[in-house]
Formats: sequence, structure tokens, C-alpha cells
Amino acid sequence: MFGCGDQSYEYFCGALDHLEDLIEQSGASLPLPSLKIDMEPGQR
Repeated sequence: MFGCGDQSYEYFCGALDHLEDLIEQSGASLPLPSLKIDMEPGQR
């Protein structure tokens, strides 16, 4: 999975973290680590 976000927010790609938690709670697992992408790199 991948998620796009903005690192200036307190919870960078928080929806992705939440979805990962739900997947793990269901007993499933992800074959690869998730990828988080900053849509505004260098912008602070």
C-alpha cells in the first residue's frame, strides 16, 4: 500500500497507519511495508 501526505501534519499519512492497523487486526498481513510519500517535499 502507499499513502500520500504532508509531513507538516502531526500524523503524516495517518489514514495509511489506521488502515494497516485494521488489516492486522483482521488477521491479514501486508506482503511488503507500506510506502509514505510526501506530496510537498521541502515545503515547511
